[in-house]
Amino acid sequence: MLAPRMHNGPAFLLSALAIVAWAGTGAATETGAAESAAGDDTLTILSVDATTLPGLKTRKRQTITPTWRTSFGSERLSEPKFSKPETAVEADIVMLQGVHDIRALRQWFPAGQWRLIVSRQALLREDGSQTGYGAGDGVVPLPTTAVAVRYQPGLRVTGQDHLLDLADALGKGDTQPSAAGTAVRVLIDGRETWAISVILPEECILNKDRQCPGLEALSQWHADREADGVRRVTGGRFAPGMGDAEACARFGLRLDPAPPPPRQPYKEAAPTPDLGCAAAVTVAK
Repeated sequence: MLAPRMHNGPAFLLSALAIVAWAGTGAATETGAAESAAGDDTLTILSVDATTLPGLKTRKRQTITPTWRTSFGSERLSEPKFSKPETAVEADIVMLQGVHDIRALRQWFPAGQWRLIVSRQALLREDGSQTGYGAGDGVVPLPTTAVAVRYQPGLRVTGQDHLLDLADALGKGDTQPSAAGTAVRVLIDGRETWAISVILPEECILNKDRQCPGLEALSQWHADREADGVRRVTGGRFAPGMGDAEACARFGLRLDPAPPPPRQPYKEAAPTPDLGCAAAVTVAK
C-alpha cells in the first residue's frame, strides 16, 4: 500500500475515523492501528457519504443547458467551476453513497489515479427507462452508489455486481425510489475481497421490523457468497438498529466474515473534517 497521502498526515485515520484491523477469515492482526495503517501488508478501505464531501458542488441538468435570448445574441449558462479538494483521499478502496454528480466526484477521484465504478442505476431515469447518460453531462437522475479503486501494483478489479434489487420499493404500494448497490471484487496480492456500497431507504434503518425488500436482497446476496470464503466489506446505510438519531451514525462499515474477538464486525461512521461522514477499516492483504 502506498504511503499516506493526506495532507494532514496519518493522524486523520487515527483521530477522525474509527479504525479496526481485520484479517478476513484468518486471525486478527496483532499490530496496533498506527502500525497497521502504515504497513505495506495492509489495505485501507473507506466508506463515505458522498453528499457530505467538503466543498463538493453538484449540478442540476437544467443549469448547463444552453439558452438563446434573442436573435441579436445567445446566452449559454456556464458550468460551475470545480475546485480541487484541499486534501487527497488516503485509501486504497472507497465505497461511496449518494453519488449524484460524477464529474464533480472526479475532483476527489481523478481518472489517472482511481478507477471509479458507478452503479448501472446511473443509466436509468427515475421511472426505470433508459437515459443517455453515457454521452451526457454526468449528472445522475437518482443519487446512487459507487466504488473507487486506486490504481496501484497488486490491486486489480476482477468483477462487478450491480445490485439493482436493492432499489426495490420499501413494500407493496410504496413507490419511494431508493439507491441500487454496487459490489466490486478486487484481487489484492492474490487474495480476493468484495467491496459493497449500499444506501438503503432510511425507513429500513429506523424501523427494523418494517418490510424492506432491499435489505432482504442484500442479506441474500451475502448468503449466496458465504460458501466462497471470500471476505466482504460492506459500507453505507444498511444496518437496522445501528446508530442513533444522528444521520451520520446510521452509516457504517461491516466486515464479513466477522473478525475474531475483541474486534467488532461493525463500525459506525463519524463526521470528519476531511471527508464528511466516513468510516474506515484496515485489513490484511
